[in-house]
This record gives sequence, C-alpha cells and structure tokens, in this order.
Amino acid sequence: MSISSFIRRPITHFANKLLQKASIGLTTRVVHSRHHWTWDAERKLSTRTNSLSCSSGVLVRRTSTVSKSIQGNLQHAELTADKELQLQWDDGYVNRYPYVWLRDNCRCEMCYNSQIQVRRTSVEDLDINIEPLSISVARDGNSCRVTWPDRHESEFEAQFLRKIEFREKQSVKSLRLWGSDLLSNMPSFRFGDILHDNHALLEFMERLRDVGLVMLKDVPAQEGQVNLVAKRVSNVRLTSFGPVFKVENKRRPSDLAFSHQKLALHTDARYYNYTPGIQLLHCIKQYTGPGGESTFADGFKAALQLQKEDPEAYHTLSSIYLDYTAVGTDFYKYHHKSSWKVIMTDRYGDISMVNFGDPYRDVTHMSKENIHAWYKAMKVFYNIMNSQHNLVKFRMKSGEMTVFDNTRVLHGRTEFNGDRRLEGCFLDWDDVYSRIRVIRQELGMPI
Repeated sequence: MSISSFIRRPITHFANKLLQKASIGLTTRVVHSRHHWTWDAERKLSTRTNSLSCSSGVLVRRTSTVSKSIQGNLQHAELTADKELQLQWDDGYVNRYPYVWLRDNCRCEMCYNSQIQVRRTSVEDLDINIEPLSISVARDGNSCRVTWPDRHESEFEAQFLRKIEFREKQSVKSLRLWGSDLLSNMPSFRFGDILHDNHALLEFMERLRDVGLVMLKDVPAQEGQVNLVAKRVSNVRLTSFGPVFKVENKRRPSDLAFSHQKLALHTDARYYNYTPGIQLLHCIKQYTGPGGESTFADGFKAALQLQKEDPEAYHTLSSIYLDYTAVGTDFYKYHHKSSWKVIMTDRYGDISMVNFGDPYRDVTHMSKENIHAWYKAMKVFYNIMNSQHNLVKFRMKSGEMTVFDNTRVLHGRTEFNGDRRLEGCFLDWDDVYSRIRVIRQELGMPI
C-alpha cells in the first residue's frame, strides 16, 4: 500500500460530490469549517467553492476555500532558517514542512507499520530540535528524501506531502434535516437485502448516518431479528436492559417503556456517560386497538429552528447541564448517573447531540436564576418538536423495524391497552462508522 493511501482525499473531491449529488436531488455533503451551521431555506446551490449551500432540508455549512487539486511533481526543495523544508511543485504550488513533523512522520518500515497503519516510534525518542543533514528530490519528481544526523533516511512521496495542509482539519457532514414530511419518504430497506448484500448494507448505514431514521421491512415477526441486524452491522451495545430487550406491557416494569402508558419524546439512556448511539426497535406484534403509535422528531432540525426563533432559549438549553439518574434491577442491578445539556455542541459550536428524557431527569441542581429560564426554554423547544410540521407519527406494523440515531432523533409513543410486543437493542456509532469504512474499502470505494 502506498504512503498516499493513508491520507484522506482532498477537499475538492467532496466539493465535486456536492455538486453532483445536488444536481440529482440526493442528500448532499458539505465541508466542515469553523463557522456555524446555517439553515438555507432557499432552493439553491452556490457553485463557488468558498460558499457551498444547498436546498432546504439539508444541514449546510459555509466553508473556507477548497484546496487545490493534487497534481504535478516535485521540482525544488530547500531548507529554511525556520527549521522547515520548503518544497515547490512544477505547477507552482509551494508548502513548508517542519523538520520535527517530517521526522515524526517517517514512513519507512522501521518507523511505521503500514499493515496496521500505526506509528512504531514514540515522542519519547523524538528530538524536537532535529535538523536534516541533507535533502534530495527524485529525478522523476515523485518523492523527496531526507537524511537525518543519525544517517536515518526518510523518503516521502510527493503525493503524500501535497495532501498535507497545516491547518485545523476539515471534516465532512452529510445530514438531511426533516420534519413531518419524512413520513412520505422515509428511507426503507428490505431486511433480507441488508443481511446478504454489502452494497445494501452500506447504503442502509449511510442513510441512517445522514437522515437519522430508517425503516427495515419484511422482517420475520419473531424474536432474534434485531440481533441479526446488529451483528451484521457491528456489535450489540450492552446496557442495564441486557444485549436485547423486550418492549411490552409488563406487570412490574423496570422502565416506563415496558408499560402501556404514553411516552413523550425522549432520547434513551441519558444516565450513561457514553450513551448508546443507535437504537433498533422491531415490531413483532402490534396492538389492534387504538393507540400504540410511534412518534419521532429530528432534534437537530428542531434545535436549529429554536436557535433562529428564540436565541435566548437556545443559549439556555445549550449552556445548562441536567442530571439524569436510573436506579433499578433488570439484566443486572444498576445505579447510573450522568449529566448532559439538552443541546450539546462540538468544538466548532455546532450541534452534536440532543439529550432529553423526562422520566430519568433528576432533581434539578441548577441555580434559582436559571430555573425559570430553563423551564421556559424547554417548553418552547418541546412545542417545536411536537408541532405538526416536525412530528412524524405512524403505527408500526408487524414485521417492520425502525432504526434511529439516539443522539439526534427523539422518539415516543401514544398510550395503548393491549398486547403490543417489540424487541430492541442498541449499537454504538463508533462501530458503525468503522463498518462503513471497512465495506467501502472492500468495495473499492473512497473513504
């Protein structure tokens, strides 16, 4: 495997994909930079690389300038007084590489295990003031060789070095926002297809990642099917309810979900510090009388709407932590405690998670000054999620399985009074992301 295979594709690839997908109306990919997510209500796509936007229904990021295409060969190399190696390509592109970075990223067999793609060396043995003894560029311009004071040689492919940009790494988001309109176009897959076809499995996982809620159809109406899906995708996430749990009306329930009463919109297991990322719910038997309908809302879309309509409420819910506690006995005896903000943001200030669950919300420990502000903000947010434009409500049929992002999508159900049986389990996003990359590699697709 070449050195260049270890490095991600240039940002221009994603920009091209964005333009291609937008032209056929599919979920689009956008580049991640330091600016905040914006909601673009107009149906448009700017072709300028420094201002990518797309149609409504997609979470959009205004981006920084897209990097140049990676072409050309090395033409010139020189050492600088700033302890950096300056390289120039035959197309005029110039970049500088700190000496210490070059030594640390040597890709020879002694310094790097290409089979498992890990560094063999340690910072412990790294001379941070190191300077090259000599440098040379290959005649064909495809590589550069650096000789160090201890006579160790590091050879770098030109393509590898060309892809390096010494700035905060940009990543890609491809989230489709939705409201009640999802009911008529929810992504759905045949159960048998994802069990036996890697292409179908990959599409299923990527739609789950981008949309947050998908449906599996033609699932045998018997126990054990969620476990088959979970093992096909990654690994079951064990919780206090066990690896797999039954959602039915129990005489002595360990959770309100295991009863007949209404469940308001919520995300599950917020009393864990590392909450399960994905939930699978398989309808084995649906109650024939009234009630028992499933409800879903896109927490990210609702949070962005809240930010636009009531910035003060958004600030409150993205600033104040709530305590969550769960005490009981099910698969094992447990006493879980954790704290979350309703709207969690990442290092860029973007929405990364929505957390809420009334049953396990502990006694509030926030200051008195914040109490009224929090309740007021949460009421506004809850009304947004439950509005007719945002709430998805339907009755699952026997043989259907919903799979949803438990860090983004809130779910609930209406009250029922009869025999309604579902089976569920959890997955972790880390495992699913890994599976996506593995299958893409196996199918010869870019990561």
